[in-house]
Amino acid sequence: MKEVAKYEAATSVSAAHTFEFQGKKQVALATSHLTGPDWSGDVRIVDFGTEKSSSSSSSSSSSLAVSPLQTISQAQLIRNVGVSDVAVRVEGDKAMVLAAADDGKLVGWFFTHASQSFPNTVWGVNAHSSRVSSVHLSSVQTNRLLTSSWTGEVKFWDLSSSLSPSSDIVAPLSVSSFSWERTKIVQARWKIGSADVAVAGGVFQSRGLLSLIDSRAPSDHVIPSVKLSSTVLHIDWNDENSFVCSTEAGELAIYDVRKWDKAVISKEEAHDAPINSVSISNGKVVSGGDDAIVFLWNTESSAFNLVDQYNGHTGAIT
Repeated sequence: MKEVAKYEAATSVSAAHTFEFQGKKQVALATSHLTGPDWSGDVRIVDFGTEKSSSSSSSSSSSLAVSPLQTISQAQLIRNVGVSDVAVRVEGDKAMVLAAADDGKLVGWFFTHASQSFPNTVWGVNAHSSRVSSVHLSSVQTNRLLTSSWTGEVKFWDLSSSLSPSSDIVAPLSVSSFSWERTKIVQARWKIGSADVAVAGGVFQSRGLLSLIDSRAPSDHVIPSVKLSSTVLHIDWNDENSFVCSTEAGELAIYDVRKWDKAVISKEEAHDAPINSVSISNGKVVSGGDDAIVFLWNTESSAFNLVDQYNGHTGAIT
């Protein structure tokens, strides 16, 4: 693995979401930082620019010109809270930015061209009674939103009334919710190709928890769940049936919803630290954690086989 682009945020990045808007490759960053006794946060849109090449007599290389394009300041968001997650919905010539705040609020903005400064908050809603730990848009119905919280809640939202910039502030509508006692949900992610089914991960008492949720089911139905040795920190779907997850104990595991009782493959101590981020595509898994190392794994032989690693970070990978 090699570094092709770098952006130094000078703050703690909680989450990143890549998207393309009006021909530009961009990343939305959710950040949190402690200033004196107070937490604050913002959302930043980073422009990856265009590829630049440099060459010498012995070698040539290319890199991306990276620059901070715009920032939603802490004052424009919600004072004295961090931002835990971010999502972006692009439709034609406009985009909506959704931010999950540590005080339980879900906030939205619009912008209509790639270099425009963010306006004031379009809407804000008290989504949960505690930290909104994740926010995720369905890939097949982008008016369908999924949120989770540290109070053990998962909510499904309808954004239909909130998708057009106007003078009227219209917050999204919560259409269904599920909750668990003595549980902290760290992340929830839509199943690929679905606007109804999702997986939520977190911790129940002292055990890791994965739950398969269908928004069409009654709130009191028995939710299929599996227990893990430690808190689930990150989830990423591979296809419409399988996903990878990472844990606080440094474990990686791939699950298939058709064989829900145990992991298809897993690897204990894949990192010597909590694994905060994991991604899967075509049998390749990338993981990063508190050890500041990025690992590339191949899972095509039904095992996590290490292919490469990157040691260019100086702090925890989120």
